[in-house]
Amino acid sequence: MTEHVQSAGLLPAQESHWELMCGLSPDAPGASRFIVVDSRFIDAPMDYEAVKLAFADVTRRQDALRLVFDTIDYEPRMRIEAAAEPQVEYLDLSALGTAAQHDRIAELVYWENNRSFDLLRGPAWHAWFVRLAADRHFLNVCLSEAIADGWATKALVEDLLAGYAAHVGTAAPPEPALSFAQMDAIQRHRMEPSGDRLEFWRERLLPLPDGSLFQARTTARTSVLTRDRIDVTFTPELLATLSRRAWQSRTTVYMVLMAAYHALLSLETGQERTVLSTVTLGRASRRERRSPLPCTVDPYVVTTLTPGTSLHEAIRRTHAAMVEAMSNLVPYTSLARAINPAFDSQRPWPDSDLCHGNFYAAAFGDSDITLAGMRVRAPLLPGREPAGGSTPTLHAGTLPSAQQDVWTAYCGPSMEVYPERDGCALIYNGEMYAHEEMKSYMDSYLWVVEEMAASPETTMRELSERYALRDAR
Repeated sequence: MTEHVQSAGLLPAQESHWELMCGLSPDAPGASRFIVVDSRFIDAPMDYEAVKLAFADVTRRQDALRLVFDTIDYEPRMRIEAAAEPQVEYLDLSALGTAAQHDRIAELVYWENNRSFDLLRGPAWHAWFVRLAADRHFLNVCLSEAIADGWATKALVEDLLAGYAAHVGTAAPPEPALSFAQMDAIQRHRMEPSGDRLEFWRERLLPLPDGSLFQARTTARTSVLTRDRIDVTFTPELLATLSRRAWQSRTTVYMVLMAAYHALLSLETGQERTVLSTVTLGRASRRERRSPLPCTVDPYVVTTLTPGTSLHEAIRRTHAAMVEAMSNLVPYTSLARAINPAFDSQRPWPDSDLCHGNFYAAAFGDSDITLAGMRVRAPLLPGREPAGGSTPTLHAGTLPSAQQDVWTAYCGPSMEVYPERDGCALIYNGEMYAHEEMKSYMDSYLWVVEEMAASPETTMRELSERYALRDAR
């Protein structure tokens, strides 16, 4: 029998995601399909026995891959198994033609994008290793965000391939990974919920935003799992100008784009103060970056743009608000209890009530890299539903009203910035929110970005007047 070597509660960085997962699927948070999925092509001859040994090594090395939940309530307990079988399936498609291989991979990715996990049985991850040719392979990894975050697949793939290289004699063995206990100690030190920090969040976040910007169109047959996106790629000229604006404000293009989103929210809501939830890596050291354990944190960026505020000043205020938020990070449940005295009686209480919207960037953008002498490519593979297959779905009409409300907020529009900051995508549920309305919203955001780039001295009052004229046309 497997020995249980550790029992623990959530990492501080796990708390926000766990609250959301409990809201999406109260009885079985692992069925919320709140997952992170990554696919890679590996162009190199590979020894299958060494691959299997590498998977066994990374499973022993990384606590996240041996993590199992003992309880799945609001304050769950977990254990780290002393040993666990690698959750890997192997497939040989080398006898198929290129088109047939592409079809099988597209179907595989589709099902992985809809995978759910039984957290009480664990482990909460799965991988595919597919042989396409002697020198071409496909790797897919899927992890529940109960045990991982958006960076996790990068850490896992790099650790796996480093271990493989060690087994074939082309590299030294990887360094020991941070344990769950070590990561917990790091995060608790970094996110200590002091009285000053909690008071900071009470001052910034109260009163809470009033209502949603968009009205969801939900029927009993609405699928809450549907995801659509509207992509915009910036012209090289626009990106160069945004880079100049960032340099002038001693900040980054990401913060310029966030300031533009704050300005749009102010125009749309008519409110001077707007709150955005964003994501940061939460990994200050090289060893933390090698771990798939949850580390990302969600700072709430609160910006006030008065009528006389220029767009240039909006950038500076957004940057300052981000710095303040990062200096006052606390675990989610500590923040929620400070903001909402009824938090414990109202749980699950995800953070959708705290902010006007979500603004984030992909955790990484490795499109084509070389690891241990192997060319590794990260293609964009949305997946495709198998012909005649049964589509995984979850209809709004089958959910209690409180659970519907969480899904409705979760499915609302979120802005994702490209890794190279050269574009962005509006992510939303097209069955709940009309495409025409979302397209108009994305067009409005691009207009604000262009105004911020071209006329940084424009005030919010002037921008509002131009916005009204634009809408009238």
